[in-house]
Amino acid sequence: MLKIHQLTKQFASGFVISLDIEVESGITVLFGRSGCGKTTTLGMISGLIDPDRGRIALDDSVFFDAGAGLSLPSYEREVGYIFQQPSLFPHLTVDANIRYGTDHQSDISDLVARFEIDSLLSRYPREISGGQQQRVSLARSLASNPRALLMDEPFSALDAGVRTQFQSDLLRVKEQTEMPILVVTHSISEAFALADRLIVMDEGHVVESYDALELFARPRKRVTAELLGVQNLMPCRVKSRLDGAIIVEFQGLDFVVDDDARCEPGDSAWLGIRAVDVRLVVTDSRRENELVATVHRIIRSVVTNQIHLNGHSPDGDFSLVMDLDEHHCKQHHIKQGDTVRVALKRNKAFICQ
Repeated sequence: MLKIHQLTKQFASGFVISLDIEVESGITVLFGRSGCGKTTTLGMISGLIDPDRGRIALDDSVFFDAGAGLSLPSYEREVGYIFQQPSLFPHLTVDANIRYGTDHQSDISDLVARFEIDSLLSRYPREISGGQQQRVSLARSLASNPRALLMDEPFSALDAGVRTQFQSDLLRVKEQTEMPILVVTHSISEAFALADRLIVMDEGHVVESYDALELFARPRKRVTAELLGVQNLMPCRVKSRLDGAIIVEFQGLDFVVDDDARCEPGDSAWLGIRAVDVRLVVTDSRRENELVATVHRIIRSVVTNQIHLNGHSPDGDFSLVMDLDEHHCKQHHIKQGDTVRVALKRNKAFICQ
């Protein structure tokens, strides 16, 4: 396990990174906006950037301990590092790049076969594609048998199809090793596709760190929900708790959501729900958490249309976003200006603070 304890780095601009992180085996995604400190965190773990205070350890090996005056150089940390742009040596062949950092007699045939780059070994980086370069970069990082792997936005420079293939390569690496893999990204789709555990950063600090699927489904803090792309966040008040559920009030409307042990009647909070979990009501019977809205705008896409609604409540109108596929838009003749009934799925709505 990679443990980062009370790690601090202060910059002349006044920006401060302060972290406590544990990275277990599998893929942990470090997620957040550009500029929140993700890349600097990788730099401190790898030894490329010196922290001001704190401690970094991988299992029994201490990389950095400010109190003890210890800081191992990068080459002694046994950590693989893959950058946003493939950092291959242009004057070396693919074979030589992969062997760089090894004893040059190592058997790399398994890596070459795993990443399907056997036909590239005699070529130079300029002679292969960006996706192939990133595969070679991954093979080189693994050839030295690292104890942990750091990856900084490794997919950002790749085309969509190549990105998907490289994600599959990384998932295969996870299945075949027990080492911790820490991946930096600001892409929600990449984080969702890869992460076993998600660490959400904002302004140099960890906001939440949790099982990825649980955190995507029910973020506990408003800032996390915003960072994870939840478009519907409404200020609410907790009214009561009953039968495994809580009732919250928003602008004179009552909504029922699954129970949240953190909430007590009278608390102020935020009611959140993803656009995909706002459902169009087309039956005569009334649905739980139903409300009336007007279609304000339709933003069309290939798969799912984004329907911007003006919801109506006793205390005035409010904004709501619903995802609806083109088939159902056509089937129910949804167009701008229509009045529609929609419902917030109880088990998909959540409370955040």
